[in-house]
Amino acid sequence: MGILLPQLAPASEDRVSGAQVITSSLKFNGHQSGGVHGYGHLRRTSSGASGAGTFTISWWAKRGGMRNDWQYMIAGDNGSLWGVGFPGSSGQRDSLTLFNGSHQYSAARFRDNSGWYHIVLNVNSGSGAQLWVNGELQSNTNTNASWNLNNTMYIGKWNDSGTPHNYDGYLAQYTCIDGLELGPSYFAETDPLTGAWRPKRFYAEGTTVNDGTVWSNSSSDPNSVKNSGNANQLFNGNLSSGGVVLSQRSTSNTAYYVALDGVSIPCNNSVAFYSANGASTATMRINGDDNLKVEATSTTNGWWALNYEGIITKIELGYLDGSGSSNTYYGIQIDGVTLIDSTTQNLAFGNAGFYLPLDGN
Repeated sequence: MGILLPQLAPASEDRVSGAQVITSSLKFNGHQSGGVHGYGHLRRTSSGASGAGTFTISWWAKRGGMRNDWQYMIAGDNGSLWGVGFPGSSGQRDSLTLFNGSHQYSAARFRDNSGWYHIVLNVNSGSGAQLWVNGELQSNTNTNASWNLNNTMYIGKWNDSGTPHNYDGYLAQYTCIDGLELGPSYFAETDPLTGAWRPKRFYAEGTTVNDGTVWSNSSSDPNSVKNSGNANQLFNGNLSSGGVVLSQRSTSNTAYYVALDGVSIPCNNSVAFYSANGASTATMRINGDDNLKVEATSTTNGWWALNYEGIITKIELGYLDGSGSSNTYYGIQIDGVTLIDSTTQNLAFGNAGFYLPLDGN
């Protein structure tokens, strides 16, 4: 079972804005003068994870420097290793890698060794994993299915055998949630005065956006762009089959499929849609506003996110470039949570979940 320490946080509140700031952390000495492999890590063995490959891990990190060695902040061993860290290969040392059988490198670069980065690994057993940094989606998905919290988890290195790839830097506020995919706004928020991304305590109370609502009840196809599939297949949580297939339209013909309408959903950080392979111009629009629109930028299968804070009243989907083909849409996500019909998800740590302040005690 995990250790729950919900009241112990290495953060204090800013006296002006009320936002939390990190005041203490744990140093991992992954680089010493005698070589690139140092010492210091945490290890936990677990079984009976409730989520069957669905979980969320949130932590704050400050780099000790860019080295010529791979530095993993977290890793898991459930038959095959997965992990998140900073690469050691030339040209990639200022990026992040999400590894599970293959590397997915972040497009963003992280060269600041003095500031804190908030990192969230969001895993769904049906669609793979997402990696977020300071509220921004870095990788649209890693679809390797062998994500799991069971067996051994490492904080501050890669594994026990072979090259350990120790982390060099500081970590704080490590939160592991078993059984739920959650986005970064559950663990951090924008400081209302400075606009900076700040820590926020996770509360295991209430529900996610999935509160039992039947989302598909508000779906419609007023522009007759749907080729096949039904709304309930868009909100069934299955991101590999089913879905709604939409025909391709020209950009001048803004014929959207209405996925949600007449709703009032608070959104704290992001809205995303899951699109099939081949949809480089798949599109999502929020609240009927063309300024709140996101398009897929490649033909990669996966999530495409729009950062947004406010109330969602309408979400539309379209395939807007040319004509003569179609694309499949499998799901919609709000604040990192996939919308599922008639489902209530209670916020909880789960069987294998835990919280570590990493405040040096």
